[in-house]
Parts: sequence; structure tokens; C-alpha cells
Amino acid sequence: MNKTLQFDYFPVMRSQYVANELVTQGELNDVLDVFWNNIPIFNHIELSKETSEKKNVFRTCNIELSNSTVNTLLLKNTQSLNAKDKMIELSAEIKINQKTKNWWETRFTYNLFSCNQTDLQMFNEQFGINTECFHFKINGEVLLCNQNVSAGSTWVAEKEFFWQGVNPIMFEIEEYGHGSSIDSRFIQIVRFTIL
Repeated sequence: MNKTLQFDYFPVMRSQYVANELVTQGELNDVLDVFWNNIPIFNHIELSKETSEKKNVFRTCNIELSNSTVNTLLLKNTQSLNAKDKMIELSAEIKINQKTKNWWETRFTYNLFSCNQTDLQMFNEQFGINTECFHFKINGEVLLCNQNVSAGSTWVAEKEFFWQGVNPIMFEIEEYGHGSSIDSRFIQIVRFTIL
């Protein structure tokens, strides 16, 4: 099936919205690469920089959604400091496949297993994050709720759903938490929609 994949990344709420000087100066990078069935579709999206300049990130592309094999959406987030002196990689994967005529299955995996806690904490401090949690949703239904982002962990959620190929399928990671300063909070959305 020929479909459109839409990517949206935007802050819903930030109690303190001040551009991070390290990001604007290019010393602190937050880069997302997105692959559909092993093919790069969105390369080198500078999430923090683009969000500070435009207030959101938006991309679309055409994809082929197979009904005979497993489709894989892979997200690779690389955070680096001072020209990659320090670097961490975070990854998430969404698999979607057709089980029967109108029944599909999805499997979401968020993998921080190989990430070092000290490095993750250092990058969170650089981005002004004290604590971070997430929800994972498909079409608004929460499959993972209030998960604390911690290094060395992997989260998995699976769901079978009815779909005739007409309505959109929306996958959403809602990230939220507290900033480094007192009473500082944030909520941001990472959303992929198959149209």
C-alpha cells in the first residue's frame, strides 16, 4: 500500500523556554535519523536546534506499507557534546505487520540497554532535564504509561488492532518531566502518523 508517513515533534508545555546556548552554538547536538524498512527517510534532523528556531519539527515522505512482511520504523537519536567528545545513542523501533485481512499487529521497543547511566545523566543535565518519563500510545490508546527513562533499560509494548487501511495510524511518544531549575516542567511529543 502506498502511504504517507508524517513526523511531528513539538513541545506541548515548557515552564521555562529559553534557548540552550550550547545548542545554538552547535556544541550540543540532538540528531534524529529515521529509517523505514532499512531505508533512510529523514536524515539528520537537529531536534533541539530546529525546535528552538521554529518551535516544532515537521516532515513527510511516501512509504510502501507491506501487507505481506513486517514493516519497521527505526528511530536513532544521537546526542553529542563538543564535536562528539561525548556521545550517546538512543533508539526506538516500531514494527507493524498484517495478521489477517483487517487485523494488524504493532510492537514498540524503546532501547536504552547499551546506554551508560552516567552519560545519560550528563546529557540530561546539559539539556536542562532533571527527571524524564514517557508514555507510548497508538491512536490515542496508552500502551506504556509513566515509564521512567533510565539507562540500561528496554521497554516493549504490543497491540493488535483492526485497520482497513483507510484511517490514519498514529504512534506517539509523549516525553515529560522536570527541568533542572526549581518548578521547571516540560512535555513534548514525538509523533509518527501513517496516512
